[in-house]
Amino acid sequence: MVALTSTGIVLVANYQPFLPGYKQYGPPAVVSEPPMRVPWLGLPPNLRIFRVPATQDLTFTYRFSIWNHGPVPITVERIGLPESEQAGQGTLTRPVAIYPNVYAYGHKWLPVQPFELAPRQMAGVEMQVTITDCDLYGTWNGVPIAFEMYGIDRHVLAPTNVQIDLVGPQPGCG
Repeated sequence: MVALTSTGIVLVANYQPFLPGYKQYGPPAVVSEPPMRVPWLGLPPNLRIFRVPATQDLTFTYRFSIWNHGPVPITVERIGLPESEQAGQGTLTRPVAIYPNVYAYGHKWLPVQPFELAPRQMAGVEMQVTITDCDLYGTWNGVPIAFEMYGIDRHVLAPTNVQIDLVGPQPGCG
């Protein structure tokens, strides 16, 4: 019985239910090029890459979807990192809206709040990014998520179906 309980705790503690969602959203307004698709190198087949010109104090939003690929419901408690943990990274990223169930008809984007993500359910997320260092080059296609499952809190880097490539420095930087 002890071995079974220990195994269960280890499995839950290492559980990562997120996969990139299949719901696609348009590029950020600051992106003038069409999104690139990269269907190789082990990246998700639905990944789109947005190249964003990094200029000082630029703020933009982008949307992506995440999918609970696991067999159990989870409660998403936080998306992204607290602003206090982002100091010195060159960007300030925060969630601004969620669409808790992209399959449900008639739902709308809501302010960020904890929500339940059922098995095989997809949620939309809108993030706002402010560039605080225009000499920054960066790429990301994941988002830190804190979630709860069976009373155990977990923190993972969830892969998204959008990759942001910051392209800089731009004229007038600094």
